[in-house]
Amino acid sequence: MRTFALSVALTIGIIAQAGTHLANRAAATGSFQFDLLRTHYKFDRDGSSYREVTARIRILDENGVRSWHQLTFDYRPFSERLEILHIRVQGRDGSREVATGEIQRPKLPKDMQDFYDEQRITLPSLSPGDVIEYDVRIVTESPSAPGQFWMTHRFSSSNVLDERLEVEVPRTRQVKTRAASGAKAWVTEEKAFRTYHWSPSSTLFSGRIDTGLPGEQVPDVQLTSFANWEEVGRWYARVEESHRLPSEEIRTKAKELTKGLDSDLEKVKALYNFTAKKIKYITLISLGIGGYEPRSAEDTLHKGAGDCKDKTALLEALLGADGIRASSVLISPNRELDMSLPSPWAFNHVMTTVAIGRDEIWMDPSSQVMPFGMLGYAVRARQGLVIPPGGDPHFSQTPSEAPIPSSRTEEIDGKIAEDGSLDIKVTITATGDAALPLREAFLAPVESVWPLTVRSIVKGTERGDHLNEVRITPPTETDVPFTISFRLSRTGVGSKNRHDPKLPLPLFDLPLPPAETMTGTQYLAPGLRPFRIGVPSKYIYHARLELGASLGARIPPPTTLRRAYADYHAEYRLTSNMLQAEYELVTRRDKMPAAAARDYEAFRNQVLGDEASGLAWKVARSAND
Repeated sequence: MRTFALSVALTIGIIAQAGTHLANRAAATGSFQFDLLRTHYKFDRDGSSYREVTARIRILDENGVRSWHQLTFDYRPFSERLEILHIRVQGRDGSREVATGEIQRPKLPKDMQDFYDEQRITLPSLSPGDVIEYDVRIVTESPSAPGQFWMTHRFSSSNVLDERLEVEVPRTRQVKTRAASGAKAWVTEEKAFRTYHWSPSSTLFSGRIDTGLPGEQVPDVQLTSFANWEEVGRWYARVEESHRLPSEEIRTKAKELTKGLDSDLEKVKALYNFTAKKIKYITLISLGIGGYEPRSAEDTLHKGAGDCKDKTALLEALLGADGIRASSVLISPNRELDMSLPSPWAFNHVMTTVAIGRDEIWMDPSSQVMPFGMLGYAVRARQGLVIPPGGDPHFSQTPSEAPIPSSRTEEIDGKIAEDGSLDIKVTITATGDAALPLREAFLAPVESVWPLTVRSIVKGTERGDHLNEVRITPPTETDVPFTISFRLSRTGVGSKNRHDPKLPLPLFDLPLPPAETMTGTQYLAPGLRPFRIGVPSKYIYHARLELGASLGARIPPPTTLRRAYADYHAEYRLTSNMLQAEYELVTRRDKMPAAAARDYEAFRNQVLGDEASGLAWKVARSAND
């Protein structure tokens, strides 16, 4: 089953631990091993720091040679400096130093060069049995938060014999730490510094919960110097302050966009629609290049593009130009807050909120297709750190429901001719959350490739189908439902010369994800957390097919399923030569208790089985043929 998710990357940057990156290793397990992997952080009182990684890698076979013939280290040139302390290869003939003078640098896109760099060192004459030793250091020269520091770490789970983590902090500085169960911990002290040590045990790895979100797993170790969340909020307020100030150009643009509008609500909507729809969302790389500091509002306006923090700063500057005070909101769609551990790591997204009278308007201008006043599913009913300009930062929960109901209706109308050819018109209308992935899919493609886009997102279209007359609602017209219509023709369907041919029709998958996918582990496992099945929605499917005079059909029996969390009904009718089918699925809950997993899976399997039988109506010769 295929489900759709809004494909907008939500990120505001990497944190202090960013640095050494080992190139992706495609070698099979057992082709190499780390005899030693040591990561050492050192933080000073002003927030400056370095991260040093020392490794000893034993190459076991030719796959290991192919995987490790080149070392790759990445860093952020705007705030960091890479120091390669030494690289050597120890082989049968002794140890040899690797010259790093001929460092290779990839050719990066121009927009990335100020934010990202990497260095590659080729290891010549590498052979099975060799041991690679390296010691590299990432020095942070411009800390994200002067006077503060934080870090996260996740231990490797395989191919490492001896792994260690060390974090050195000023001895008189109070810090908060959190380590996963199974991490061995101890502390040593010298005159000026205290060092925290951790190493993993086998119980740490067996107790991990896989979130199913690459790069967003819960860290094994966290450390922060922030005393409370108010400090985190005030820090970000200082970071963004100068970038959200309205310049004269911003004031002129705001006046132009709100001309003729009287109410504050109308003005907020106009400024949001401009920022969301006219300023493209772009992020340079998935690591969140650019850190936490946004571009200036004027710069983002000139470029016509930016990431979440850039677009939020622009929107807040436009609102400020009109005298409307907006608060930034730090939030994460996929990281769970640990309220006892205040740290910027908890957030990887930023949006905004304003108060209009007694109403609080939440806005996320990242997406070009998000209706005004609506938040994406991933950031609804979550705690966000609200940062009022000049006020006290505080947590507030985002709205749990969308202002627009989620629905999708599919209408199929057409006929199967005597020769078995199929000619149908398909109309799909969607609102709310159900419309977002469809709008997103058609945001970039030009009209000439719309048929390919339809084929990629609509199940039941076949390779030989002819798609034409594709029409769509402009994706950014978010005040109206999104509609796709197209004509599909196919030959050789339902021919009376074939015995019980199947009749596949265009049909979206019904959005019923398996429970184990949503929980990240086997759904019947003891002590499992609640799982989510998606936004409460209504899905309606209606097909009308006129059959050729010599054709008939065998249809499935009706199905009705009722649960507290969802209802499903399917009905089929054959009147004279008109074949009709209707499905309706209504889901009423998002979060489900673990105890409901068995019942939900049974419900899901029955719905999908019925859906499959409906897609395979048996079109047969009539009794008179």
